[in-house]
Amino acid sequence: MGAPTADPHHAAAIDRILRLVVLLNADMSASLGRRGLSDARAAVVWRLVQAGPGTQRSLADALQTTPRNITGLVDGLEHDGFVNRSPHPSDRRSTVVSLTGKGADTARALQAELVEFAAVLFDGMPEQRFQGLIDGLDDVLDRISAHLPGIDRSGTNRPGIDRPGTNRPGTDRPGTDRPDTDTDTDTDTDRSDTDTDTDTDTDRPDTDRPDTDRPDTDRRGGRA
Repeated sequence: MGAPTADPHHAAAIDRILRLVVLLNADMSASLGRRGLSDARAAVVWRLVQAGPGTQRSLADALQTTPRNITGLVDGLEHDGFVNRSPHPSDRRSTVVSLTGKGADTARALQAELVEFAAVLFDGMPEQRFQGLIDGLDDVLDRISAHLPGIDRSGTNRPGIDRPGTNRPGTDRPGTDRPDTDTDTDTDTDRSDTDTDTDTDTDRPDTDRPDTDRPDTDRRGGRA
């Protein structure tokens, strides 16, 4: 019995989606890498833009990762000047993570770059075709969300356009962080101090590895 045969239209559509994912991911990673960010780091920065300063536990919950992983990401971001930690106003054992001027400037630059990229992709596209593209992508996103429960369809943790303060995300995923060595001395009361997490990296964002495996080719039309 042979393998099932795909509908030709379905095969053509999924081929284009997969090619688009590869191209956009490579371009995003290269752009973030030039600014000293990875996908996982950028997700943390974007979350802070969207929600404001917060504890490491709140970041871990929002990004659906472990406190240990967030500790490594924040360590790296703080070391490179994107965020800082300050005492919690009501709990001396907890710290608050917030963006520095460098972090906020980087987030704004990412958003400006996305505005430029959107113009490269969509300027001059006939209105009917453009609206059809949006409608079709909305259908695909809804179906993916229904098929893969728990996946964030909103993309609020990735860089985006016309979001306050802009950042996403991120939208994901953002070095040399140290997520696997739990050296966290922050005794955040909103974080379990008995974290016996032995999970693998499968439930965590890419833990900020250098993007050496990404092609450093900027497809955005001559932007720095």
